[in-house]
Amino acid sequence: RVAATTPETFPRIARMGLPIFVGLRGMDIPELAACLETYREAWRDAGHAGDGDACLRIPIYAAPTEQAAREEPHETITYYFRRQADLTLAPVGRAGTGPAERRQSQAERLANLSYDEILSTKVAFGTGPGLVDRLGELRDELRVNGVAAELNPGGLL
Repeated sequence: RVAATTPETFPRIARMGLPIFVGLRGMDIPELAACLETYREAWRDAGHAGDGDACLRIPIYAAPTEQAAREEPHETITYYFRRQADLTLAPVGRAGTGPAERRQSQAERLANLSYDEILSTKVAFGTGPGLVDRLGELRDELRVNGVAAELNPGGLL
C-alpha cells in the first residue's frame, strides 16, 4: 500500500495498480473525495479490475462519553496539527518536494485549524457508537475500503 498525498499522486499510483493509504491531514473531505474519484477513474482506464483499494488513515479517540472524547485529546491533537504544519514547511525549496506555494498554503491551513474544525473535518473522536456512525459516514462519503486508526498521533496521551 502506498500513501497518496497530493492530487498528482492519485492517478499515478492507480495506473500502477497499487492500493493506497489516504488521509485528511492535508486535504479536506471534498478534495479527498475528488482525488479518490480521479484514482478510481485512472485505475479503470489502466485496465485494472474493480475500483482500486483505498484505506483511510485517521486519528481516532474513543471515550466513554462524547464530552470526554471531545475534551481529553484536545492538547495532543492540536499539537499534532501544529507539528504537521511545521513539517509541511520544512522541505520548502528542496528538489522534488512540489510547489512551495502549495506547501505554504497547506501549512497555513493546518496551523489555523480551530479545534472545532479538527473535530468535524480531520478526526474521528467519540464513544463507541459515535465512532461507528462517524466512520460509516466517512466510508460512505469517500468510498474507502478500510480504515487505519492513528492512535495518539500527537504522542501526549
